[in-house]
Amino acid sequence: MVLVMIPFLAAGYVLLFEITDRHLEQSYENISAVQLSRANRDFLFQMDLDQFEACRLQPYHTEERRQRMEIVRSPEEYFRNGEDNTYTNRERPCIRQYFYKDGEIYSAESEYTMNLPVKYQFPHEKTEAMMLAIQEEKDVFLSYNDGLEDWYSSFTPMKGKGGYVIGLLEASAENQRGRFEQILNRKELKRRIALASLGLLAVVLLVMWMNMRPLSRLKAAILALTDGRLDTRVYVGGNSEIAGIAAAFNRIAENAEGQVHRTESFQKKYEAFLPREIFGLFGKNGIEKIRPGDEKQVQAAVLALGGGENQEHSFKRRNRRLEYQIPVIKANGGIVFRLTSSGIEAIFPQRERQGILLAAVLAVQNTFQDSDGQRLHAAIRAGPMRIGIMGSEKRCMVAVTDRQKSLAWSLERLAEECGSGILITGQAAREIPDFYETYHYRLLGWVYLSSQKSMEWIYEVFDGEPEESRRKKTFTRNDFEAGVRAFCVGEIPNARRHFIRVIDHHREDRAAGKYICLCEAYMEKGQAPKELCLERY
Repeated sequence: MVLVMIPFLAAGYVLLFEITDRHLEQSYENISAVQLSRANRDFLFQMDLDQFEACRLQPYHTEERRQRMEIVRSPEEYFRNGEDNTYTNRERPCIRQYFYKDGEIYSAESEYTMNLPVKYQFPHEKTEAMMLAIQEEKDVFLSYNDGLEDWYSSFTPMKGKGGYVIGLLEASAENQRGRFEQILNRKELKRRIALASLGLLAVVLLVMWMNMRPLSRLKAAILALTDGRLDTRVYVGGNSEIAGIAAAFNRIAENAEGQVHRTESFQKKYEAFLPREIFGLFGKNGIEKIRPGDEKQVQAAVLALGGGENQEHSFKRRNRRLEYQIPVIKANGGIVFRLTSSGIEAIFPQRERQGILLAAVLAVQNTFQDSDGQRLHAAIRAGPMRIGIMGSEKRCMVAVTDRQKSLAWSLERLAEECGSGILITGQAAREIPDFYETYHYRLLGWVYLSSQKSMEWIYEVFDGEPEESRRKKTFTRNDFEAGVRAFCVGEIPNARRHFIRVIDHHREDRAAGKYICLCEAYMEKGQAPKELCLERY
């Protein structure tokens, strides 16, 4: 309630000050208009209008003629104070005289050009006010800025014996802040009263806040605990009821924190065997909501990483490689689904699929820097797959009942046979946005899928391989792909010539060697099968 009151009180004081300032400004302008008009009248009473009229009729005005009209006055005026018979002085307004003849206004003061109409010397708003005073034959008050200072001016018309206007008087004051300060003192008094009331209100609010602060702290601690900050505690001294409630709250928070820590410890242990991200594919938050028979069809890509691991290699050596590969897969959005003695099987959901090739490149590249010299081969396949929970309540497992991962591992073995670092299916390559512009690749050929009775393009990506191998494969790419296309349409001799040229430049190219063997086998038989491909699955 206290916090709700403060904005309304502040808004009320701001509105009060705004209204007061606006009223005082208007009052000051009204006072200035009356005082300046009175100064013009006093000066007019002292003037010799006949002499002014005679000077006005002169065709050319000079300083000498102006001095004849000059009335010498003290720059200050004095006022008697009624209470102590003392005198107070203040600066008089400045009075200027102007002639009016032939529809134009001319200055009678030497500080301006006396024989040039004032409309060429003064601001437009000032000359308009002067003409208005002459035309309507009444005093006109003006507040304006001449580009240097702020001015208050009052224009009073002068009439000759004929009853027509012969000139104009201007009483002006330059930014009369001295008088305005007297009025502002009244406003300052109001401000002080307002500040005193605000100070009293602040004391009341402070006392209320000090009494309600323990409740506020307890409320903040409860909200923090509900937001998951289990280490939140609140301490209230004394023997009050609030102190007792705070102590009970602390005990509840300690119990909740201990229970959550035990649950988190258990969860970390089972996540070491089955990552939490797998359950996200089922739309579940954790293992406690998973039931046997749950299944889900998802669009995903499968990454098979293997290296024909020697069974004699120790677990320590295998783990040293996994310590690099697993974080790389996770960093690029993958889920490590299964670990085998020879490699890793990972799933990349559709939204994370563009990171699968980068993870493969980094994993392959790391094996070339490994001192044991064991090569790693990767294969990527994308498409729909069905995952589910198999077993019973006491013993179950997550399984993929799909051909995607089987094909991925088959391609991984093909990569090892062809000496390739990474193989990727055409469908998976098309789903990687920058595949054709970013990566170094070549068309490896068709593979025939017996279960689907269809052919699928396979690309070899040689990013991650040693620089010399990458250079040679890039140099022979055109010949290699020409040989692949010739092979696929049955032009076996032509294909063989292309692959021989590839071998001439790159003798270690085992994929070209495999194609040469296939071409020679078909040429010996005299015919080739209907579906020409690199491999059948």
